[in-house]
Amino acid sequence: MSNFWQRTITGAVYVSLIVGSILWHPYAFASVMLIFTAIASYEFLKLVSPNSAKHERIINAAIIVLSFLCLTLTFLQIFPPAILVFPFLLFIPFVLELFGKNNEPFVHIGNVILGIVYIALSLSLINLLFLFNNGSNIKPIGFEYKILLGFFIILWVNDTFAYLTGITIGKHKLFERISPKKTWEGAIGGLIFSMVTAFILSLFFDVLILRDWLIVAIIIVVIGTIGDLVESMLKRSAGCKDSGNILPGHGGILDRIDSILFAAPFVVLYLITV
Repeated sequence: MSNFWQRTITGAVYVSLIVGSILWHPYAFASVMLIFTAIASYEFLKLVSPNSAKHERIINAAIIVLSFLCLTLTFLQIFPPAILVFPFLLFIPFVLELFGKNNEPFVHIGNVILGIVYIALSLSLINLLFLFNNGSNIKPIGFEYKILLGFFIILWVNDTFAYLTGITIGKHKLFERISPKKTWEGAIGGLIFSMVTAFILSLFFDVLILRDWLIVAIIIVVIGTIGDLVESMLKRSAGCKDSGNILPGHGGILDRIDSILFAAPFVVLYLITV
């Protein structure tokens, strides 16, 4: 099978999984994010600690996954007392290093804590987008899928048109040292089409007014692009092209969610403070 068809089929399954879970139920989406957290955590730890033993990566990934569970159960108000377990999870990496034989405990502890902040916190926070609804006066009032679905639509539109614009007219490198293929023309093209998409969403998804949809689009494009560049930096430092190979033609889960990890917390922060 050619790489094009691999990418197409994998992309269709990925999009269908996310959209289907969003439309089905918040718990279904949270379950998908749980799976993503588990895979992305292992990929992340493999990138930042390539010399660590496999069982150490599994244990540390489990700590990140449990952190996601505690935060998500709290954010979705499924079992709020779960947040009381979270401080103990932060404590575990320190204890594990006492019994390990690593010469760089600071590095190993830091990698786990970073994984919790970088992956678990971001993918749990995105679930809060189910809770916002009420036009220009945004308040948590119950489950509503439209903002979360709009978030992903804008994200995917930006990725698609940034790529198409970049390969068509892209000449000026955006950040050549980290990502040689990204161009300013592509970034601007992605932003323009994302703004158009935000306008269209405001006509059909009235949970946000036009101003808020446009600001959300800007946050997704700007912060999401930074997230993409950060993950590229991590891969470059580890000497890897992709974070994994679980997605044929696309690489790893971390490669697919790098923009989400940075954009989601800032979108949530905007909706909370607006």
